Amino acid sequence: MEAATYLAAIRTDSDRLVRAAVRDLHAPVACCPGWTVRDVVEHLAVVYLDKIAQTRLLREPSPWPPPAPPDPIKWLTDARDDLVDLFARLGPAAPSHTWHAPDQTVGFWLRRMAMETAVHAGDVTAAFGERGTVDMALAVDGIDEVLEVMLAGDWSDAPQPGPDHQVRLLAGGRSWLISLATELVTVDRDPPPPGPAEGVVEATASDVFLWLWRRLPDEAVGRRGDQAAVARLRDWMGVVTD
Repeated sequence: MEAATYLAAIRTDSDRLVRAAVRDLHAPVACCPGWTVRDVVEHLAVVYLDKIAQTRLLREPSPWPPPAPPDPIKWLTDARDDLVDLFARLGPAAPSHTWHAPDQTVGFWLRRMAMETAVHAGDVTAAFGERGTVDMALAVDGIDEVLEVMLAGDWSDAPQPGPDHQVRLLAGGRSWLISLATELVTVDRDPPPPGPAEGVVEATASDVFLWLWRRLPDEAVGRRGDQAAVARLRDWMGVVTD
């Protein structure tokens, strides 16, 4: 996706979050047990400020985090504006420090912040009984990100005990085949017409994205085949999205 699309998504979804948050900063957020709306607002402000600092310093900031000011909404919107302005000025190819070794650019954070904002906007709106949706193109890209950047790879340093399984995700006209082993996860995008996966999850791109982030229950998506395989993926997502 283009940098301008990510920047627009950050603005749109953070505005959606703020419109909901001003109703009641003390409301509990079910998707984040023990957190209130204020906690989510302050968390997202700190996340934005951290990415600004990592881009300017080309390292992790220290000491961290900064103390929260009295007005969390203004803190969030000011941090959002500074982040959007900085990333728009630098462009996605500019260097930045990130936790993902293969990509040390502003572009990594553009994508990551668009997804972070979409997820937390849904958290806050859900606190007031509204089930949000994520734009289809952004959700498909978000599925790619969470599977390929956060889930796929070598898990030998943190093995996840359990049987091997294959799960296929179907959403937004796309397909992902996820192979789960104790010490390795592989993800194939749009693989050739399948061999059978043990379990299949199918829904809108928005719902699959939010299900992978454990913001929607299993009942929100279609599940076929071996439910143990689907549950194994769900458990693993709890590790990478915690």
